[in-house]
Amino acid sequence: MTSPVSEPALEPLRSHVLEVLEHFWWPLCPTNELKPIIETWQATSIDPHALQHLLEAEKQAFMSGAERDVWVCLGIRSDLHGDPNRWARSDWPLWIRIIDPESERIRAYWLLRQLYRFWISPDSPGAERLRNLWGRLAEELPASEVMQLRRTVESHNQDFNWAVDRFPTWAEVADELFGRAAEKDRERRHAIAGKLVGLDSRIQLYGVNWGE
Repeated sequence: MTSPVSEPALEPLRSHVLEVLEHFWWPLCPTNELKPIIETWQATSIDPHALQHLLEAEKQAFMSGAERDVWVCLGIRSDLHGDPNRWARSDWPLWIRIIDPESERIRAYWLLRQLYRFWISPDSPGAERLRNLWGRLAEELPASEVMQLRRTVESHNQDFNWAVDRFPTWAEVADELFGRAAEKDRERRHAIAGKLVGLDSRIQLYGVNWGE
């Protein structure tokens, strides 16, 4: 059993989590997304237990009535359960915090788009963890669309290098695909978010299972 980490010791990590969430504007997995992003950005390693303790401390502080401008909270599934594997910000609109299985591919497109706009370039030294995340998300892209754009760019750029240029290629394809699907995805998640309107703030932030 790990010993708890004090709240002051967690504050820098909490700040980094909130900053990254604000950039990506979609609930993120603490282990497979937030962790490698923050580790690359801050050139450090994060103890996985620290992330667990951060969420526990955040919930405890919220339930005790502490006041903060923004809370680390959970993405909310369509059954209104909070998803501990998807973290969000309390100041986001409700629909942004909705986790919908039908949105998973669209979510990958959006995250690829935002990764390309992130503060660290994927081809920077030490960005291996970030490149791994890029690769996992890019698996959701239709191979035919990626190949079509690759061939187009290669035909106009003799210096094209897939090892480096795959990142903007993936981002451009993702941006296009997201644009096609965004409106319907937003409508669907707005409808789910409507179930949360007027409910207890504990449910809105941590789901109907907030006490677990």
